[in-house]
Amino acid sequence: MKTRVLPLAVLAIYFVQLAAPEVARAQTQAFVSTDVPKAITDNSTVTSTITVTGLSVFTTNVTVTLGEIVHTCDSDLAVFLISPSGTRVELFTGVGGTGENFSQTILHEQAPVQITSGTASFTGHYQPEGVLGKLNSENPNGTWTLEISDNSTGHTGTLNDWSLTISAGTPMDWFTTRITNNSRDDRYPRISGSHLVWQGYDGSDYEIFLYNVTTRTTSQITNNGYDDKYPQISGSNVAWQSYDGHDYEIFLYDATTATTTRITNNSYDDEFPRIYSSAVAWEGYDGSDAEIFLYDAATAATTRITDNSYNDWYPQIHGSKLVWEGYDGDDADIFLYDAATTTTTKITNNGYDDWNPQIHYSNVTWCGYDSGDWEIFLHDTTTEITTKITNNGYSDWYPQFSDSHVVWRCDDGSDWETFIYNISTAETTKITDNDNDDLDPHICGSNVVWFGHDAADSDIFFYSATTATTTQITDNSYDDESPQICGSNIVWEAYDGSDCDIFLATRKVCMSNLSADLNGDCRVGLPDFAQLADQWLRCEMEPPEACCE
Repeated sequence: MKTRVLPLAVLAIYFVQLAAPEVARAQTQAFVSTDVPKAITDNSTVTSTITVTGLSVFTTNVTVTLGEIVHTCDSDLAVFLISPSGTRVELFTGVGGTGENFSQTILHEQAPVQITSGTASFTGHYQPEGVLGKLNSENPNGTWTLEISDNSTGHTGTLNDWSLTISAGTPMDWFTTRITNNSRDDRYPRISGSHLVWQGYDGSDYEIFLYNVTTRTTSQITNNGYDDKYPQISGSNVAWQSYDGHDYEIFLYDATTATTTRITNNSYDDEFPRIYSSAVAWEGYDGSDAEIFLYDAATAATTRITDNSYNDWYPQIHGSKLVWEGYDGDDADIFLYDAATTTTTKITNNGYDDWNPQIHYSNVTWCGYDSGDWEIFLHDTTTEITTKITNNGYSDWYPQFSDSHVVWRCDDGSDWETFIYNISTAETTKITDNDNDDLDPHICGSNVVWFGHDAADSDIFFYSATTATTTQITDNSYDDESPQICGSNIVWEAYDGSDCDIFLATRKVCMSNLSADLNGDCRVGLPDFAQLADQWLRCEMEPPEACCE
């Protein structure tokens, strides 16, 4: 007769791991450049690469260390990180003035100081101008590129050393957190990296609130007797419009210093701010019409971009470039301003309305009427080539884009559906195809979120262009709407039957290699013990000595 013996040693090892999971095995690894030094010459671009292998497929954190860049004028440089997926993140542009060099400059999202506030040689920890958190959820394996452009003459240098520290794991299911839970409306959520912002009603007026995803803490930015509305966020900077008792003004908050700056102070309405890093754009009424303004927190300088007798509306900003729609006396057209060259370009010039422009680095997209319906257009500011992405008999509206993808909603004759366009391949994919409206798509990298109506309510959906898969994030009996996404974080507002509250969905990621995690759920618990016991009873233990005569 065969007997089964489970050695005490096996039980001891199992319960030790049950009590103390092997978190030390988390996949965080440093990768150092091997193709340096690289010369940095006048008015040129140099690149250095690092090949990452052996990590899990889901990035959770990226830190960039510039060990040494020798250069005699730091403000000449624009430095970007490009992921294996092609996502670009601006580390900094034009910082440091006439200072020299970057030495042990460590760039990450939780740094206490923004790089725009630093001084040469920038030794220490800084937040980059762009958002490294948008890389979260990408596959880290492959070739990473550091791109350095010298945008002036008379000063040169050398890239001597740089490295990446990347954390990665295995993606699991989504986890939803209810950020607000009160009896008053919380609306208009926006997210950037590990920070999200919204406007919340406090019983008398709307105030601005900020939530840190990493520390899980909420801060009330404003506390006054006037409405503070429509917050926008970039990294740790928040901009919004506030009524001061006479008109709307623009304010800026820096979460690293907990300081608020009143940008405008006049007798006209300043509204609809947009922010990138420490630069804020908005439309301001000058007594006769709406004009476009730009504020640079690094210099505390405000520039009036437009000065005409027509309305200029809805500015959008990314890097040093700014776009808006402007009425030219005949119709609405798209305009581009480059702060680096202080030049304005009229992108469209036709007899039809062009509106809702969006910008991401050198690409601009908008919605344009073609005499029959509304179509989506894409313009490359580098090549000055405009592409008509859609050409159908239906209305295509509200394009959004990030890096190499454009997303929008289209009325297909029966309801609204969501589409995505790959700029690199010029291919269009219909993401949704049902009998219900799918609205308000938003994109980060190759990930898309939107809210879709069913017979009872609206829910949040997520689409990965990398895997061509759709996941339903919410499934409840109330309306979930206005989703935003950055990296692996999704935020939205939901009506719970009495008021609107803010919710956050984050991707669970298995960061440990637990030998006692038998069922692969990134936990060690009773299900694993049951599976272990079953293997023992079936005499399927390894080594074979665990089952003997």
